[in-house]
Amino acid sequence: MISRIRQTWDNHPLPLILVMAAVCRLVAAIFARGWGMFDDHFLVIESAQSWVDHAQANQWLPSGLANH
Repeated sequence: MISRIRQTWDNHPLPLILVMAAVCRLVAAIFARGWGMFDDHFLVIESAQSWVDHAQANQWLPSGLANH
């Protein structure tokens, strides 16, 4: 088995790397506990838009900037 992997590595390293990466990704996807933070990018948009609107989104702006 090890000799076949070494032979494949010597002859075709890219397909071997891709297969190894796919197996790792598949194992990670199977054992993942959830999506994680899939909507984090909206936090950046909310903060920027509230700054433009001079509003307090989640109380993150200093009080002087929110009253303009």
